[in-house]
Amino acid sequence: MARRICPFIVLLFLSLAIFSAHHGFAQVHYPFLFDYTYSARMGAHNIITLHRGLYGLEGKILKACWFDEDNFGKKAAGLTYRLAKSILVDYALDHLSFLGQHEVFGHGARYREFGYVDNEFTLNLPPPYGNGRGWARTGYLKEDRITGPHERLGMILGGSESNAVLSQVLRSNWLQRGSIHYRESILYILSANDLSSYILRTRYNLRGEGGNDVLNYLRTLNSQHGYFLEENHKLTLDDLAARAWINMLDPFLYFSLYAYFKTYLWSGDESVPVPMIKWGGARYLPSFHLVLTPFGPEYYFENLVVKNGRIYDVYLRYGNPTFHKFWGMGAHVMNLVKGARISLDARVDIWNQPPLLLGGERMTETGGGWGGSIQGAVYYRLFKNRPLFHLTAQAGYKTAGFLKGEQLAGGFILRVGISFYGL
Repeated sequence: MARRICPFIVLLFLSLAIFSAHHGFAQVHYPFLFDYTYSARMGAHNIITLHRGLYGLEGKILKACWFDEDNFGKKAAGLTYRLAKSILVDYALDHLSFLGQHEVFGHGARYREFGYVDNEFTLNLPPPYGNGRGWARTGYLKEDRITGPHERLGMILGGSESNAVLSQVLRSNWLQRGSIHYRESILYILSANDLSSYILRTRYNLRGEGGNDVLNYLRTLNSQHGYFLEENHKLTLDDLAARAWINMLDPFLYFSLYAYFKTYLWSGDESVPVPMIKWGGARYLPSFHLVLTPFGPEYYFENLVVKNGRIYDVYLRYGNPTFHKFWGMGAHVMNLVKGARISLDARVDIWNQPPLLLGGERMTETGGGWGGSIQGAVYYRLFKNRPLFHLTAQAGYKTAGFLKGEQLAGGFILRVGISFYGL
C-alpha cells in the first residue's frame, strides 16, 4: 500500500509547490483527493488539478503572445510560435492527462475495485515524441474471487466512462469561473469525445482488428444475452456509430474549438467567456451525451444553470432498450452553501435499472429496480488570511447500480484531500 500511495504524495507536494508559486486562479476549487480504489472521479479531479498547476507554471515561461501582432509578418510569426508550442509542449501534457485518465483511472479503477492487483499500464507520448497509444492490463486476483459479467463490462467501458467524468468536472469549473482557458480546451475535446471518437474510429478504420474496448464491449454485452455470433448481434457496431453522433450536441465542444483556434491560436489570448442563454435572472445551456453502461448505451440530457453564484446541473438519462429498460435523473448543485470559511456542494442521483451480477466468492445478483446516491462535498479554509488552501472531503452513499465514476456495488463513498482555491 505504501508503494501505491507514495507517487501520489509526490504529486501532491508538486501541486503545492506549483500553486504556491502561481496565484492567478479564478474562484474555482481544484481538489487533490484520495480514495480506496483511486477511482475515476478521484483521478479526474487530481489530473485537472495537476494540469492546471503545470500549465499555469508553463504560462509564466512560454507566454501566449510576446508582441503586438499589428502587421502580416508579426501575425504570421505569432501564429507559427503558438502552433509550434501547441504541438511540441501543450499537446503532450493534454494527451498524457487524457490517456492517464482513460487507462489508470478508467480501466485501472475498475480493476482495483474488483480485486485485481499488480495491474500494468502503458502511456506513450503523442507525435512527434511517440505513437500516443496506451494500454491497461489486469494483474492477478489477490483473493479467490469470481468476476461477474457486469464487472467485466465495467472494466471494458471504464476508460471512456472515466473521461466522461473528467469532461464533466472541466465543464463545472468553467461555469464557476465563467470562462474557458485555452489550455483546457484540447483536454476537454479529447475527454468529452473519447467514446464517440473510439466508436467512429472502430467503425470506419479499425473494424478488422481483433479487439478493442468497443468491440469487446459489444461481444461481451451481446454474449451475456445469448447472442454469441457477431452476425447475430442484437446491438451492433453500426448501432453504436449511429448513436455516437449525439455527442456533437454538446455546446462546450464548440466553445472549446473557439477557445483554441480563435482566442488562442489567432488572437493570442488565453481565456474566453462562456456564452450562455439568459433566462430571467439565470443563464442556461443544454447538453447531450452518450455513455456506455453495463446494460447498454445510455443518453444524457443535461440542463446547466448559473444563478446567484450557484451552478445547477440537472440531468435526465435514458437507456437504449435493446436489452433492458432503464433510466435515471439527478442534480448536482455547486456552491449550495458558500461562507467565509466553509462551502458545500451537493448531488442526488436516482435510477431504475436492471439488477447487477457481481462477483465474489460466488455470483450475486444485487440492486435492480429503484436505486440512488446522495453525496456532498465540503471545503474548509485552513487559514483565515490565506484562501488558497482548503481541506476537502466528498462523502455519501449509493445503492448498487451504475453511476458514472462510482463503484458498482452499494456502499459508502469517501474521498479526502486538499483543495487549492483561486484568489
